[in-house]
Amino acid sequence: MIPWSLRISHKQTELRSRRWWVVTLAGELIDSSGTMSGGGAKPRGGGMSSKLASSAVQPEVLRKYEQDCASVDAQLAEVTEQLRAAEVQLDSVTRSWPQIDLEIDKVNLDIQNAGKWVIETEKRVRDLK
Repeated sequence: MIPWSLRISHKQTELRSRRWWVVTLAGELIDSSGTMSGGGAKPRGGGMSSKLASSAVQPEVLRKYEQDCASVDAQLAEVTEQLRAAEVQLDSVTRSWPQIDLEIDKVNLDIQNAGKWVIETEKRVRDLK
């Protein structure tokens, strides 16, 4: 494929499912893996650099960000501790649930027995009168 420019070649190769060797009219070569080589008098540099970019953040802004980060970190630690405490309580309640059910059943049985006792006592009182 021989397109007019690299921009057109990229569009064409993206539209096709099969990869092709592409050579532009300027002599730039893109092989089937997508790498570019050869052609042109002016070398094209990549976007990657081994030099570190200059720091554009002011020191006081950086200090404020660090303080904010420390504050949020402390809040996170506090909330995490609260979550752990809540999980311990939930686990305790979950483990004691069967015992609570048993105690509720006992109380309900006691209430039923007390109701029967009241009825029997009222009958005795009537019989004694």
